[in-house]
Amino acid sequence: MGLLERISKAVGRDLDRRVSGHEGSAEAGHQIRRDESELTMEAVLGGGARGVIDLEVQGGEKDPSVRQTQGEGRLHLALGPGGSLRGGTLSLGAQVTGPTGTVATLGATIEDSDQNRATYSVEARCDAQGRAALRLVVRFS
Repeated sequence: MGLLERISKAVGRDLDRRVSGHEGSAEAGHQIRRDESELTMEAVLGGGARGVIDLEVQGGEKDPSVRQTQGEGRLHLALGPGGSLRGGTLSLGAQVTGPTGTVATLGATIEDSDQNRATYSVEARCDAQGRAALRLVVRFS
């Protein structure tokens, strides 16, 4: 077993021990490096969770428009130029189902056209009915 595999298993076991409750919520900040860089976002459900990811993008000061979309288990979206998002938010939510007691995850990766990448995630444990609620908000600055 390689070093990376051992680390991944150890982190996974630690995550499994520390996540409690069927509702997970997280907020993060994303610093835009260049206004001209085109941003993309990919969101994915993990941990055996199934459901629809809801996305809302609130543009920033230069473009305050709101865009909404959904995707089953995975979602990919071109967000546009960084300058139009500065001061805005990206909100992801999912009502998921999965095996009782397992840790459901919602992860999002934001990448710019300069190959700069940041990943954000939130976790919750599926309740006795196999349900969990996940919410992730990323604020652009």
